[in-house]
Amino acid sequence: MSFFKKKRNGWHIIYSGLGIKFKIKAKPEKISELNLIFDKKAGLGNRINGFINALNYYNPDVINFYWENKGWVSSKFKDLFELKCGTELNEYDSLEQLDYNLPTIYNPPCFLKNRDGKFLSMQYNNLDKDSLNELVPFFERLLPSDKVMQRIKDFNYSGEFASLQIRNNPDWEEYGRNEPLIMFFEAIESKKNTMFYLSAMNAEISQVIRKKYPDRILELPDKNYTSMIDAAADLYILKRGRNAVYSYGSTFSDLAWWLSGGEQKVLIIGDENHWTK
Repeated sequence: MSFFKKKRNGWHIIYSGLGIKFKIKAKPEKISELNLIFDKKAGLGNRINGFINALNYYNPDVINFYWENKGWVSSKFKDLFELKCGTELNEYDSLEQLDYNLPTIYNPPCFLKNRDGKFLSMQYNNLDKDSLNELVPFFERLLPSDKVMQRIKDFNYSGEFASLQIRNNPDWEEYGRNEPLIMFFEAIESKKNTMFYLSAMNAEISQVIRKKYPDRILELPDKNYTSMIDAAADLYILKRGRNAVYSYGSTFSDLAWWLSGGEQKVLIIGDENHWTK
């Protein structure tokens, strides 16, 4: 295919030339060094999934990457995480610093697949042991940064709790994805005498939940709802709950579940029947 230009985007390799364009699905292969360019609109869960897919599919020795921090995600990777996977990670401050002679994956795929191409994202307790064994070791090596660890330590609570993540936010309301809060109320009330650690997208949702259940809701102290440091801290606290109540369709809660080793028992609130996009 020497007449064609080759570009990797998500799960596909795109070939273009001679006035035609076509794509094929990427397959697992050894790529010693590659570039990842993350979509600036992608959230934390989507981006981490992109890393995990690259590690699992290509077993790289070196990953060079550009992690946009001027949009939805406002912190660099290195400020949030440390990935101890045996792969050298080089985070660049601009796209111009990357060597485009290397295989470059634009918009690394935000949904997890195993090496056989099986879809694994947001399957939770329906996943088989082989799928868990393939990907959980990568998530075990994803550690919080020192800044995130300090915020985790600020949550000074040693008792048991269930994890509660409510993705409702104006950006999801636009696409019909927010779920009625009464559905979360029913889930909370079904678990009598259980404390819940709440990860909410905004202070308004938090206030509603805390007001209704003033003695049963835990939260990161003095939480800054726009801070990626606090969002990452939420992930590592959420993973501690034996049971969880999570919003349907959120890769953030899915990431918390994978960080738990796939051991959480999860109740999903909502579905995509009313989604417009």
